[in-house]
Amino acid sequence: TYARGYKGPAYNVFFNMTANNAVPLESETADSFEIGLKSTLLDNRLILNVAAWDAKYDNFQANNYLFLNGTLITTLTNAGSVTTEGVSVDFLARPMEAMSLSGGIAYTDAKVDEFFTPPGSPPTVRDGTQLPLAPEWKATIAADYTVELDNFNVVPTILFTYTDDQYADLNEPAALLLPSYSTIDF
Repeated sequence: TYARGYKGPAYNVFFNMTANNAVPLESETADSFEIGLKSTLLDNRLILNVAAWDAKYDNFQANNYLFLNGTLITTLTNAGSVTTEGVSVDFLARPMEAMSLSGGIAYTDAKVDEFFTPPGSPPTVRDGTQLPLAPEWKATIAADYTVELDNFNVVPTILFTYTDDQYADLNEPAALLLPSYSTIDF
C-alpha cells in the first residue's frame, strides 16, 4: 500500500505567542509504503502475518528547547525530516481447541534524517538521532486456556512483553535514555 498523511499548519503556543510566534508552522506530510502478507495455515489453526514499511515525514513538527533569560522553554518548530522503517511478524495459533498462543516481534528504525535548527540557535539534534519513544525492538508472547464451567468460562492468560531501550526526547546529549524492560501479566 501507499498512503499520504497530513498534519495541518500549527502555531507555537508553548510560550507566549509574541509576534515572532504568530507565523504558522508549515504542514507536516508523510509518504508511507507498506508490503505484507496475511495467511491462514494448518487447517485454520495458525494465522501468520508479516509486514514491512517505510515512511518519510517532511516538515516534522517537534519541540525545540532553548534557554531564555536562564529559563528552559520549549517551542514548536518544523524540525526537519524523519524516516521510520521496519518489519513486524505476528501470529495466532490454536494447538488445541481450548488453548491459544499469540505473539509478535517488531523491529523499527526511526531516526532524524535532517534536523532544522532555528536561526541563531546551536544545533540540539544530530542527523541520525533515534526518534523518542521509538524502541528498536518490541516483542510479545501470550498463552491462554479456556476452562468451560456450567454458566461461564474462565480463561487464565499469561502475557510477556519486551520493550527495547528508547529515548524520552530528541535533544542531545541530555536526552533521557529509558532502559529496556519486560513485563509479565497474569
